[in-house]
Amino acid sequence: MTRWQRPVRLFLGLFVIVFAVVVYFSISERQKQAPLTTVPRTDPDAVVESTGGEVILFKGSQQDIRIQSERRVTYQSGRTKFTNAKIDVLARGGRNFTITAAEADVAENQSQIDMRGNVVVTASDGLTVKANEATYTQSDEMMRAPGPVSFARERMTGTSVGATYDQSRDVLWLLDQAHIVVTPDDKGAGGADVTAGAAGYARRDRYLRFERGVKMLRGTQGLEANGAVAYLRADRDQVETLELRGNSRVVGVGNNVPNSLQAMTSRDMNLAYAEDGSTLQRATLAGDGVVQLAAANGQPGQRLSAQAIDIQLAPDGVTLTVLNAQNRVQLDLPATPDAPARQIRSAVLESASEPGQVGLSRAKFSEQVEFRETRPATQTDAAVDRVVRSRLLDAKVRDGLSAIDQAVFTEGVTVKDADMDASGPQMTYDVAKGALALTGPNIPGRPSTRVVDARATIEAQKIDWTLDGTKLVAEGDVKSVLKSGSSTPAANGGKPAAGGAQRDTKRPGILAADEPTNVTAKSLLYNSKTGRADYNGEARLWQVDTSIRGDTIAIDDATGNLAAAGAVRTEMRLKETDKAKGDAAGAKKPAPKPAAATTADPRGNLTIATADSMLYEDARRLATYTSNARVRSDDSDLKADRIEMFLDESGRGLERLEAYEKVSLKDPTKFGKGDRLTYFSADERYVMSNTTGPLVKVIEQLPGECRETTGRTLTFFRATDSITVDGKEESRTQTKTGGKCPEPLP
Repeated sequence: MTRWQRPVRLFLGLFVIVFAVVVYFSISERQKQAPLTTVPRTDPDAVVESTGGEVILFKGSQQDIRIQSERRVTYQSGRTKFTNAKIDVLARGGRNFTITAAEADVAENQSQIDMRGNVVVTASDGLTVKANEATYTQSDEMMRAPGPVSFARERMTGTSVGATYDQSRDVLWLLDQAHIVVTPDDKGAGGADVTAGAAGYARRDRYLRFERGVKMLRGTQGLEANGAVAYLRADRDQVETLELRGNSRVVGVGNNVPNSLQAMTSRDMNLAYAEDGSTLQRATLAGDGVVQLAAANGQPGQRLSAQAIDIQLAPDGVTLTVLNAQNRVQLDLPATPDAPARQIRSAVLESASEPGQVGLSRAKFSEQVEFRETRPATQTDAAVDRVVRSRLLDAKVRDGLSAIDQAVFTEGVTVKDADMDASGPQMTYDVAKGALALTGPNIPGRPSTRVVDARATIEAQKIDWTLDGTKLVAEGDVKSVLKSGSSTPAANGGKPAAGGAQRDTKRPGILAADEPTNVTAKSLLYNSKTGRADYNGEARLWQVDTSIRGDTIAIDDATGNLAAAGAVRTEMRLKETDKAKGDAAGAKKPAPKPAAATTADPRGNLTIATADSMLYEDARRLATYTSNARVRSDDSDLKADRIEMFLDESGRGLERLEAYEKVSLKDPTKFGKGDRLTYFSADERYVMSNTTGPLVKVIEQLPGECRETTGRTLTFFRATDSITVDGKEESRTQTKTGGKCPEPLP
C-alpha cells in the first residue's frame, strides 16, 4: 500500500496549508499591503473596494503567505471578499503551494472563510487538488469541502464527494465515494485501486480508516471488507497492520504461486506486513474463516475453514510457515490423478515447519478428528469412501498441506471403508504406499485391534493392510471368525473388484455355510486379489463338530480349497452316504452277524485324521492326508503314507477312502496290512491289495478262534466275518485258524 499512501499524505498536507491561510487572517501580525488603486464602487455596502491588490502576510520577520486577487471588497462588518484569488504559500514543509478560487470570503470576525468556484490547490511537487467549494470554521478548526473533490500527482489520482479536515486532531476524511487510483509504472508494477464509502487519515495517530465498504486492489492482490483500519509505522507512511472488519476478503496474496495463499475470507481479519509495507507476513481470521490455497495450475487447491485461523508466512510473503485453526476446522484437499479427494475435520489444527524444512511439514489435528477419502468408481477402479475417526491425528505434509505423506491416528481409532469396519488404539496410514497399520499395547492374550466386514471378524495385536487389497497381515493372538454365509476376510474392505464386479467367494465344502467358523493363529496373511488366507503358528480352525489344527492353515476363497501343514489334526463328523448298500456289481453285501444294539450318532461318525500335511480340494470334494497319515473313527484305525477321503456333494458324507503305501487297518476284530486300501462307504466294503512284495495279511478275532488270511487282494465288509480272497493264479492264498489272537493285535 506504500505507493498510494504517500500521495494521500501530500493531499492531506495541502489541506493543512489551506487552513493555515485562514488562521493567518485571525492573527494580529504585521501586514504589508501594496498600494490600492481606486476603482468605481460596485457594491454599495462595501467599505473598501480595490482591484489588482496583493496582501502579504508575515509571521515573525519572514514573508509567509502572498494573496493576490482581481478585486477585493471589505464590508463594514469586517467581512472581506476576494475575487479570482490566488494564494501563494511559500516553503511550507519544504514545498511551495498555490491556491486559486473564483471567490474567497473571510467572515467579519475571521471565524470562517468560504472558497467557491474552481478551488484548486497546486503543490510544487506536482500534486493538484480540486474542489468546487470549501469552508473553514475557526471554532472547531474544521475544513469542509461539501462537493466533489479530486486530486492528482504523477501516477496517482483520487476523488471523493465531500471532505473534512480536523486541524486540531490532524485528521482528514473523504466523506463519500472515496476512490484512489495509482497507475502501474513502466514495468507494470505498483498499481493500486482503492474505493470506500468513506476514508479517513489520522496523521498524528498514524492510521487510515475506511468505512461503508472498502475495496483495495494492488496488481493481482485484492482486499474487501465492510470497514478497515490501516495502522502506519511511526516513522513513515507504510502499513504495519491492517484490520478488516465485516465480510473480509483477501485474494491473490501469493500471486497464484503453487500452494500459496490464493484467497482468505472471514468475518474479521488482521493482517501484518513486512518493513516494505506490502509483503504479507501474518494473517489472523476470526469468524467463518476460509483459506484457499492455489494449486500448481493456478486453480483452487486445498481449502481450510474454521472459526479462528492464524497464518504466518516466510519473508517471501508466499511460503506458509505456520497455519493454526480452531473451532469447526475443515481441510479439503481436491482429488488428483494419483489420489482421491480428502477432507479432514477436527476442533483444532496446529501446523508448522520443522527445523531444516521449507514450508509446512507437520500438521496436528486434535479432538473429534474425522479423515475422509472419496473417489467415484471408474471402469478400472472401485469407488472410494473411507472414513477414519480418532481424537488425534499427526500428519507429515508437504507443499503447503497439498500432500500428506503419512498420517498417524491415536486414541479411539475407528475406520469405515465400504462394508469394512476397523478399530484400535493407534493407526498409521502410509499414504505413499497405500498401507494402513492398526497397533495396540501388545498385551499377551488381549488383542486390541479389530477388523470387521460382511464376511469376517479379525482381532489381533496388530493388523496391517494395503488399500489395493493385495495384502492383509494380522499378528499376535490372531482371532478370526468367518461369518455364516461368508468366506475368508476381505482386506480391501469388501469393495468390489475393479470396474465394480464382485468376485465370488467359496467356503470349503467341509465347512457348513450356515455356521460361523473360528480360526486362531499367531499370524494371518491374506490377499484379496488371489483370495488366499494363510494362518501361521499354532493355527486352529473349528466349526461345531469340525476342527482343523496345524502349524499353518491356508484357505482359498476363490477355489474353496483348504490346506494345513505341520502336525495336522482334523476332526469331522462324517455320515455314510445315502446310496443303496451293495457291492460294485450291485449285489447286496452279506448279512451282518448278530450284534448287540448300538446307538448311532445322527450327526455321523467322529473321524479324526492326523498327518504332516492335509489338502482339501473343493472341486473334487477330496481331502488328502500326506506323510504319517492316520484316520480314526468310532470303530476303525487306518494308517498309511497317504490317505484320500472322497466326500459327497454336501461335504459332510464319506463316499470313498483310498490309502497308499504302508497301509495298516485296525478295527475291534480285524487287523490288516498292505500297500493299497480302498473303502466304499456305500456298502461298507474294504479292498486291500498288494501287487508287489509280501502278500496282504488280515488277522481276525472270531468267536473261539483267531483267523489269519493272506493273498494279493482281500475284500471284506465292516460288519461281517466273511473275507473274499481274489488272488492271481500264480499267487497263493492261505487261511490259518487257531485260538485267541495275540493281544493287542499287531
